Order: sequence, then structure tokens, then C-alpha cells
Amino acid sequence: MAKPFSLAALTALPLLSALVLPCLPANAATDISLDTSTAQGAVLARTEAERQSTFMEPQDFLNASQGQTPAGLVQGQVDVGPIINTMLGQGVRNIYLPCGFYKLATTIKLVSLSTLAGSGACTMLSLQSTTGNAIEGAGVSLTVVRDFIVQADVKRTSGAAIAYIMSSTQNPFENQIRNISFTNGGTGLQRYHYDNIYLEGANSTHISHVSGRGASHNGITLTGTTLRSVDNYVTDSGFDSYGRAPLELIWASGVYMSSLDLLGSQMAGVLVDPDTKHEVDGLRATAVLADSNIGPGWLLGGSGPITEFNITNCWGSTNGFKPGTLEVAGIAQGFTITNPQANDIVVASSEFHANTGTGIDIQQGTHIIVNGNTVFMNSAGQGNENRFPGINVGTDPNLVTVTNNQSGAGGEAQNIQTKSAQRYGILSTQAVDGTHYALFLGNMGTGNQSGAFSIPTGPSVVAANNIGF
Repeated sequence: MAKPFSLAALTALPLLSALVLPCLPANAATDISLDTSTAQGAVLARTEAERQSTFMEPQDFLNASQGQTPAGLVQGQVDVGPIINTMLGQGVRNIYLPCGFYKLATTIKLVSLSTLAGSGACTMLSLQSTTGNAIEGAGVSLTVVRDFIVQADVKRTSGAAIAYIMSSTQNPFENQIRNISFTNGGTGLQRYHYDNIYLEGANSTHISHVSGRGASHNGITLTGTTLRSVDNYVTDSGFDSYGRAPLELIWASGVYMSSLDLLGSQMAGVLVDPDTKHEVDGLRATAVLADSNIGPGWLLGGSGPITEFNITNCWGSTNGFKPGTLEVAGIAQGFTITNPQANDIVVASSEFHANTGTGIDIQQGTHIIVNGNTVFMNSAGQGNENRFPGINVGTDPNLVTVTNNQSGAGGEAQNIQTKSAQRYGILSTQAVDGTHYALFLGNMGTGNQSGAFSIPTGPSVVAANNIGF
């Protein structure tokens, strides 16, 4: 049976005033060098893990003597860059930006094991410098940048909003960029990004849930100086309206992409253009939409090797139009190879519809596999008098396999016009004298202007079991 409440029992408890509580200095919240405190004669040490697990805010590091106030910080009156760099320099590894509009005119220099996190769409970094990287990790590892908007409020002429680059001794490794939006400050005000994300020699970067809405150069660039970028992942993101490309690969090995929208660029949705000193190898893409670009959806160009390149369940459609219209801006393919050093290229189970040029255009390369794609209603556009084939294999490619594709009239575009403007379903101009080899097997062509297929055959070029009408 529970005892009734007793006033005598209460008065028998030790007085609270007898407890000795440590009195922290007024600036304890900002002084992370305070590693020990004394309570009742015991020394309690803060471990490095404990110090790094605590998120701290820039407002705790304001310099009142310089007129810096919390209100001014979140209203864009104080450059947050030097404050964050001070925090990182003093050992803070988890920095939190609450809702606010933060002016950023000085590059934030990330250090290893650090996190820079916002509160989502209500946290905005306003870029105020026209050049240089806004957030930079040079040779850093295990960093996270997440959950805020980066807005260009000036006309940026160089540099990236977020860049991971080589240091003098090492490459960036195992870093994350997620839940970031890149925006431009005002319509028609000439305020825009140059590059959104720039990876130089980066290893195992994970980019996810990122959106970019316009830059004068690229959305994401993968390249290197002394080392290539290796094993980087881009998923669940979208980039639209770029002066060059939403994604450019210059020197990279192991690029893994899925669930992407890459739209509205001048050069190409996916631009692969290594020079003679560099190469791109080991790309895997699934559910990547490279549509509605002024240039091709996928362009494998440049002069350096491109190898082990595989796209499956992807798109390359409606390229070559003026934005938001059916007017032809230029002749653009859904997928094209112009690089003679392209080798081991697979295009499978993908869709290439309603481009102003050819759906799939194989001009160069060796060991090319084109299998199971739908290629419908290309040579599209108001006033487009060109009649390109759905699939083209030129005179130079070698060891080409084109199998189980459908090319002609079909898909959503057939709701607008019943017959394809494509000249042929498949056109090949390969020599049949034994110097170049190709196999065309099990394809179907329907509703094209001049016929289903134009494929000269001979000892080195075989066409069999293709159906067309």
C-alpha cells in the first residue's frame, strides 16, 4: 500500500541550495574550446565525438563590435562566409543555418567531417560574388552539404556554387550534396549561376535530390587535373536551362546516374567530351531523361576515349526546338556518337521520339550495341523539311549490332500526326567489303517516308528477320 504524502518526508530531503551547479561563462555557447568542466569535484571531459555531434549556428559567433546582429545575419546584412569559416577553424563540425536570407560574398572553405545544413526551402544563401566557388571542399572527406537554396543574386562569370576539388596532396573523397536547389535572383535581371556543381578529381561523391534552374555554363561538371573523378553518383535530381549542359563529363571513371531530368541546354542534355589527354569510362544510366534541349539529348563527342558506356530505360526526345514551341531551333538528335574513340557503347530499352534530327545517330565508334529501343516520329518540327532516318549507322563505325528496335510511326507524337517524317526506319551506309562489320536483326519499321530499311548487305554486313511496311 502506498504511503500518503508526508510533509515531514519532504522536509527531510536535502536542500536544493546545497547542490553545487557549475556556472558557465556567458559565451560558453560559442567557446567550443571549453573541453572540461568541474561539478562536485569531478572532471567531465567532452570527447571529440561529442563536440562534433552538436550543431551550432553562425549567430553564436557574431561580432557585436562590428555591428553584427542576429537580425542582420538572417536578413542578408552580414556576410556569413567568414563566420562559418571561423566556426570551422575553431573545430565546429556541424553548422546549422536556420530559416533566413544569408548573404554569401566569401568562399566557405569546408573541412573534413563537417556538415553544413539548412532548414530546407526557408534557408537561402544569396551569392554576392561574381567569380570563384561559393562553397568549396579542397581535398576534404566525409562532408555533407544539405537542405538549403543557393541563389545567384549577381551575374556570375566563373566558379561553382558548390565545388569539390583537388588539394595539393589529395582528392576529395566520400562527400554528399543533397536537397539543394540552385536558383537565380529575378527574371530578366541578369543574375544567374555559372556552374552549379563542379567535381575535380572527386571520388565517391553522392548527389541526390538537387534541382537547378539555369546557369550560363553547366549544372554538373565531372573532370580532373592530376586525377580523374571516380565513382560518383547522381540520382533523383533535375536540371533545366543551361548555356552549355546540365551534365558534362570530361575526365571521369565510374559515373552512376538514375532518375534525372536533364533539360533545356544549348549543347546537349548529357555532354561527354574528353579531350585527347583524358577519357570517360564506366557510365551507367537508368531512367535519365535528356529531353527538350537545343542540342542533342545525348552527345558522345570530344576526342579522348569513351568506353563502357551503358544507358538503359532512358529518354532522348523532343530535342532541337525553341523552348516551349514547335519551332525548329536546329537539327538535334536524340542520341549521337561523333567520337571515333567511342568503344563498348550500349543503348538499350530506351525511347528517342520527335527530335528534329535522327533518333539514334551512330557516326563513329566500335563495339556499339543498339537494342530494344523505340525510335518514333523524328525529323519533327514546324517547317522541318529534312528527312532523317530514325536510326542511322554511318560509314565509319565498326562492329555494330542493331537488334529488336522499332522505328517509325508510334508513341505519343502519333496522336498529332499519323505518319512519321523519318526517311527510313533504319539507314546504313556502311561498306560491305569486309572492313566494317554490322548486324541488323529483328527490327521493325513502320510508317516511314521512303520505307522501313535501307541496309546494303554483303560479307561483313548482315540484315535478317527485319519487318517493315
